[in-house]
Amino acid sequence: MKRPTDRLHRLPDGRMIGFAEFGVADGAPLFYCHGLPSARLEGRLFDTAAVRNRARLIAIDRPGFGLSSPKARFQLADWPDDVASLADALGISRFSVLGVSAGGPYALVCGWKMPGWVQRVGVVCGLGPVYDPAALSEMKLASRISFSIAQRAPWLLRIIYNPLTVRYIRHHPEVLFTILGSGACSADRRAFERKDVREILCASWCEALIEGAEGPLSELQRFVAPWGFDPSTIEVPVHLWHGNDDTVVPVSHGRRYAQSVKDVRSRFLAGEGHFSVPIRYADEIVRTLVAEEAARE
Repeated sequence: MKRPTDRLHRLPDGRMIGFAEFGVADGAPLFYCHGLPSARLEGRLFDTAAVRNRARLIAIDRPGFGLSSPKARFQLADWPDDVASLADALGISRFSVLGVSAGGPYALVCGWKMPGWVQRVGVVCGLGPVYDPAALSEMKLASRISFSIAQRAPWLLRIIYNPLTVRYIRHHPEVLFTILGSGACSADRRAFERKDVREILCASWCEALIEGAEGPLSELQRFVAPWGFDPSTIEVPVHLWHGNDDTVVPVSHGRRYAQSVKDVRSRFLAGEGHFSVPIRYADEIVRTLVAEEAARE
């Protein structure tokens, strides 16, 4: 469903890309890459922090999610082209990028491909290179199974996530809290108790599936193929935040980035999980990524 604050941009190839803005309209630009399955509405988690730190947070739906058109054979390394087109249409020539969870690799690829545009990259609890069996083996069993099926039998995913399943999730998104809460750390369980957090996440999950499961399923397949870029060759500064008790994306994935990225500042947070970090550290994250630009305004 399109909301009054939502916007659309037509890309050069004719596709539409959906986005929403949070924070302040004249603030330092910060492009936001959502998780999986999620959509632009997830950016609302950072709205208050963006206002306080005078940031203009632009959250974009990836192809097949929310308001954005699907694209056949879309690759992770194609994403910066979509971001560049939108930035140009908005009259933005310099910006930072923030990616949370599965959005982490999308933020990193922007830093890799757009060094003339991107000032700094932020990755919060970012997914590691799951096409590497070693990185995949570090994840929980359910995640290992999903990614393995995406790699070896993607047709099976479409049977599991059929229209009936998608319809049930869209009408009862709270069921995902039950699934995610199983085995979650205490910090994440506390985050799930917050009414505002539940409302934002439920709305974003439903939006991700508005056109069915094809977008999220295609993304699973995208992650288990080589990504087409090497994070160790990123030239712009990268800031990492990761909870030591993260049960969705293990902290070992964050440590991989910390060891491979050249210009990196890392924060590994004791007692924090996957959802608690972007909620509890939102101010620090936004301030770190836009402070210098906001000071120039």
